[in-house]
Amino acid sequence: MKKDEYKIRIKHISTFLSGNFKGLKRTLAREMKIAAAAEKFEEAAQDQLDLSKIIDKKLAADIIAAIKQRIKPKEIIVDGDITLLSYAPNGIELVKEALHKAADTKGKPVIRYKGAGTYHISITGDDYKNAEKLLKTAVDAVLESAKAHKMDAEFVRAEHD
Repeated sequence: MKKDEYKIRIKHISTFLSGNFKGLKRTLAREMKIAAAAEKFEEAAQDQLDLSKIIDKKLAADIIAAIKQRIKPKEIIVDGDITLLSYAPNGIELVKEALHKAADTKGKPVIRYKGAGTYHISITGDDYKNAEKLLKTAVDAVLESAKAHKMDAEFVRAEHD
């Protein structure tokens, strides 16, 4: 939060604690309207709100274009590390094949080499549940391929604060 927002919130709390409830109802109503408007803007940015039913179609298109310029949809990133180890003579090809199976799954995961047989895999989505399913599908593809080729494989989910 910004410094000004803290000042406003502290003022509201002090007003509440002092017992002076005169302007509190009005202030709460105003803040609720602002929160509802912000929520509607986010819905419009994600094409979940149809303004053309309420206002002129051309004006609605202009408003939605302006909203999309300023409000970006939330992106959820789920990720983790996969460690692959093969003692086969063609181990490099087997590891590449396993990683290609993950890359070919739905959601197009981003796979980067970290070093020492460890690869970072991440998927970006618009909601956590869907992104988590896509990551599980990609990781399962790698683990199944590793098991089929008798490789050691381990997945560790990344922890974020």
